[in-house]
Amino acid sequence: MTGQDSSSSAPTGDDARPTIPRASSWVRAVAWDQILRLLCGGVGVGGQVPQGPAVVVANHSSHADTAALLAVLGKRGSVLVVAGGDYWNGWRGRLARDVVGILPIKRDGGFEALLDAAGAHLAQGGMVVIFPEGTRTRDGSLGRFRAGAVRLAAATGAPVVPTGVHGTRELFGKNRLPDLSSTRTAPLGVRFGSPVTVAPEADSARISQELRNDVEHLLATGPAPVSPSPMWEWARLNLRGRGGMAWTFGWAFAEGLFWPIVAETGTIPVALAHGRKAAPAVVAAAAGSVAGVAVNYTLARQGVRVPWPLTTPQMHDTARQQLRADVGHALKEQRGNGIPVKVYARTAGEMRLSPGRLITSAALARSSRIIPVGLAAAAAGELAQRRLKVSYGGVLALCGVGLAVGLELVVRSWKQHR
Repeated sequence: MTGQDSSSSAPTGDDARPTIPRASSWVRAVAWDQILRLLCGGVGVGGQVPQGPAVVVANHSSHADTAALLAVLGKRGSVLVVAGGDYWNGWRGRLARDVVGILPIKRDGGFEALLDAAGAHLAQGGMVVIFPEGTRTRDGSLGRFRAGAVRLAAATGAPVVPTGVHGTRELFGKNRLPDLSSTRTAPLGVRFGSPVTVAPEADSARISQELRNDVEHLLATGPAPVSPSPMWEWARLNLRGRGGMAWTFGWAFAEGLFWPIVAETGTIPVALAHGRKAAPAVVAAAAGSVAGVAVNYTLARQGVRVPWPLTTPQMHDTARQQLRADVGHALKEQRGNGIPVKVYARTAGEMRLSPGRLITSAALARSSRIIPVGLAAAAAGELAQRRLKVSYGGVLALCGVGLAVGLELVVRSWKQHR
């Protein structure tokens, strides 16, 4: 976001709302962290991440600076980012304030306005991010640091933390389109220096120059490596070998009984984390699905009706008609018609159809869908191991959103089916 010298600032009226709830900051941080992991490999963190109250001063190369800092700082406390009100005004100002956590400041105001706004946030233990260069660099060089951040620290007693942000200009520099090409694999980096306490009578210009030197040194040190996704580490440890087979078998078995989420979904976490080594778990998913169908059929034949959530009467009627006509063809149709396999299993049991024909048809139909999908996910996991190591959680989240949307569309379609 375009930074602003805090010594020449004033709030933009209704747009100035400094108090950012800590929970909101944490949610934004997690969201930005996952987005950046997906787009460019994440943000490496070096040095001691500050907690509030603190005034964080950083170099300014890109709009992505704000995203990187929020991804790191927002997990530790409530974060407010000072930005130019001439750009972030009107609806953009409201969007920046509510979605990102930006405090838009007019460039022609005074320091007292910033002190009133950001000072309240610091008094509540929050962190305030200021880009003391006042604008994004065009050539990568570090500009002069203005004294507003130091004056704010002196007036509030909050320490100043020099911070170097790496890689954002290459990702999304000023007057450039974002570079999200597959050839760009370098992640971003945020490196924190030692906090500086500013006395009220201190020479703000001199300290600003010293902070600039600190930031320059942090940039020269280079970015820290990106930490692996916590979910990746969990999956690598717990979903390998027999653990992965138990996971996929159990998920698919539950789908054959009552679980509304398709069996293939259970293979994705294992396949992405373990690549080709996930092949046994993919086969276990197919076996689990057939076992679930068999148990559901047996229970229904004995008069025990297992719940079938997220299904419709139209699905039940269609499955009954197809099973009455031809069991084998009915299970083939199930692969692509959106009717959960549990509907066919329970309905077949209620109709007391031949168990041998049902199980044989289910084994062929379920394997022909689950195994190719699982192996495709395993191939993707094998090819993208390096990126998945840091973006695994975000990828699973996107898969979950896509699955939820798809499930809603399928159910809605069948409710309208005549």
